[in-house]
Amino acid sequence: MSQSIAPIDGFVAISVFAFNLFQLLMFRRHGFVSMYLMRFIYYLLWHIAWDYFR
Repeated sequence: MSQSIAPIDGFVAISVFAFNLFQLLMFRRHGFVSMYLMRFIYYLLWHIAWDYFR
C-alpha cells in the first residue's frame, strides 16, 4: 500500500523548515531573547488569532 503526500503537507514542511531556519539566524545575529520573542509572538498568532478567525 502506497501513501502519497498531499501538496499541502509539502508546503507545511517547507514553511516550518524556513521558519526554523529564520529563527536560527535571529539567534545568531540578535541573541536568545530576540529568538524567543519571535517564537512567542508566532505562537500567539497561530494559537490564539488563527483559532479565533477560523
